[in-house]
Amino acid sequence: MSHLQNLLYHTPEGSYCVITCPKHYEFEGNTCRKSEVCRSKRIVNRVSNLRSLSGCRVIEGSLQIVLIEGATEEDWKNWSFPELVEITEFLLVYRVRGLRSLGQLFPNLSVIRGSVRHQGYALIVYGVNDLEVIGLYSLTRILQGSVRIQNNFHLCYVHTVDWSLITGPGAESVFKNNNEYLYPLCDESCPERNNLRRCWDSTHCQRVCPAECQGECTESNECCHKFCAGGCSRPNKAEDCHACKDYSQGHTCVRTCGKGYYKYGGYRCVTMGVCVKKLHGILLHKSGDGMDECVDQGECPAKYFKTEEDYLGVKHPTCKKCEAPGENCAKNCSELLVNTIAKAQQLVGCTKIEGRLIISITGGKAIAKELNASLGKIEIVTDYIRVFSSNALRSLNFLKSLRVIGGNTLYNDKYALYVHGNDNLEEIWTWDDHKNFTITEKKASVLFHSNPKLCYKKIKELLERTNRVEMTADCNMNLTNGNKAACMDKTLELYLTPLALKGTVNVSWNTVFINDDDRMLTGYYIFYKVALEENVTYLDGRDACHDDWSRKYVENKVSDGFITQIIEDLEPATKYAIYVQTDTVVDAAIGARSNISYTMTLPFNPSKPPNVKVTDKTDRSMTVMWTTPLSPNGEINQYIVTVKQLPYLDDSAPASCSHDENVMRTPILPIGENSRSHRRLAPWKPPARSSPAPSGRWGGQLEGARLGG
Repeated sequence: MSHLQNLLYHTPEGSYCVITCPKHYEFEGNTCRKSEVCRSKRIVNRVSNLRSLSGCRVIEGSLQIVLIEGATEEDWKNWSFPELVEITEFLLVYRVRGLRSLGQLFPNLSVIRGSVRHQGYALIVYGVNDLEVIGLYSLTRILQGSVRIQNNFHLCYVHTVDWSLITGPGAESVFKNNNEYLYPLCDESCPERNNLRRCWDSTHCQRVCPAECQGECTESNECCHKFCAGGCSRPNKAEDCHACKDYSQGHTCVRTCGKGYYKYGGYRCVTMGVCVKKLHGILLHKSGDGMDECVDQGECPAKYFKTEEDYLGVKHPTCKKCEAPGENCAKNCSELLVNTIAKAQQLVGCTKIEGRLIISITGGKAIAKELNASLGKIEIVTDYIRVFSSNALRSLNFLKSLRVIGGNTLYNDKYALYVHGNDNLEEIWTWDDHKNFTITEKKASVLFHSNPKLCYKKIKELLERTNRVEMTADCNMNLTNGNKAACMDKTLELYLTPLALKGTVNVSWNTVFINDDDRMLTGYYIFYKVALEENVTYLDGRDACHDDWSRKYVENKVSDGFITQIIEDLEPATKYAIYVQTDTVVDAAIGARSNISYTMTLPFNPSKPPNVKVTDKTDRSMTVMWTTPLSPNGEINQYIVTVKQLPYLDDSAPASCSHDENVMRTPILPIGENSRSHRRLAPWKPPARSSPAPSGRWGGQLEGARLGG
């Protein structure tokens, strides 16, 4: 091969030297091989358009099968794509005729990642009138998003699938107007969960893994490696996963990409060559191993700008981090009315809005989190911001990077910030994130109106920080805001004590008197959530329809001076954020809330070590192997292995024989770096007896693991 023709392209007719790989092929080393990764597919109008799915193992994007309304059952019979295992965004099937089962099309689809969702849903089956079963019996994991199955009037076996095992318990899925009145029976061999046998159809049971496998297991119910998603072909092997929970590097699942690899698409690791030549991407270098990324052409994230750098004598497009904020790092976007989550996602990565930003969002899933991900990089809005009729919002803290409203054009020629008609708005934002917030136009004013849960003192703080004067001629903000709020004027003192009982914490506080009339105070709420860091705020990521804080109600008793409550069912050895807040009647003027405090629950007994095996057995020794418990419930520093002599099982052995006195314990086995622990047991001799011991065999039994500390 010449230096220009440096790739081998193999075909049934022979091998060729080529400069670039043909369409649907990718290079690996110096060889072109058929690609298994396809871009988004939209199959519309004709069943025959399904041919574009041929050879796709992963769809990097969405798969939409829509508006095929002239098809018959016969048209679908010969189409099946058993090689498709993973979809990174969402699967939408809408207004399709003749199709009886999705499982016929995709018998091995295991994972839908949901990195981008359609109106919050990762799996949507809507208006498919001839569909009788979903039948996606290999589907075990939807990593993000919910399920919507609606208006499929002949569809059965929807409620025999435990969708919470696939999406996780927090998903808000919709199942409506299907054939709910006919409940077909699953086979008796199918697993039972919540008093109902679970199956996809009459011939395929739903896979329900043992609890210790955390939802990932083989068909024989052996636990997969912890990096797997969607099951695996062999237990505890990162290279045998159907798909990967985090990233795939080559044919192995990894937590993060190794040296020399770049993260791409949120799910796989690619080399520099694949990023630049095949994906036409840009290299994004970050500090730390496994942090480098390959980003789409022209899509450098906020705080980075596009340039070129020399690698081994070749210039590659690169995203370089800004040394200081400046125009070369801004991602400018046009003004927009944000009235859906999809509209908000158009502003992902934007740092400057040229014009106005208007937010009026009435529906969607986890609205605050979605807005935080989409609008959280915005630093500058050149005209004005208006937020209205967004009843799900409890704060504007999703604008966490906002530092300037220019006021070049004002709302009604007066207002740079106009917030009105938001029934559940309680906070403006956290001032720790907005210390340098300014409004540039000196004549611009601020107006908050008809926000019944927003206390006036919070509006007043914003006016003072921005040197604005309230225009009472237009509206008295003290009268039109906060009329349904008990403004938090008192602070509760909180005391936390972790208890020895599994996952329990004792929470105590002094009672508070907020009014001469004790009836104003009805009780208290204890709020708590897992906290990886001690930087949790009251309203980040929360909205009126979605709350990731758990809560417990405590009734107020007038005679109590000091209240103590126990929170149960927490995770052992886990840090929690906790605070207490009063619950008052609607017209109470004053309330109280504690600061957010943190505590760590105590460790507890680990779960049973899975996959115990005995190998290399001889007459003098054996090797015992096991996997680290999936729920260690703390740091494990030793294991206990019990070995005892068992009687030789033949017809002459008395049934009542007992050899418990021949027990050997090796109480301390240091924990190695590998997650699979194994030890060869040293040879030993049974205790001396007055008569010869019966010939026997040796068994090893792992009794449990012991926590450190």
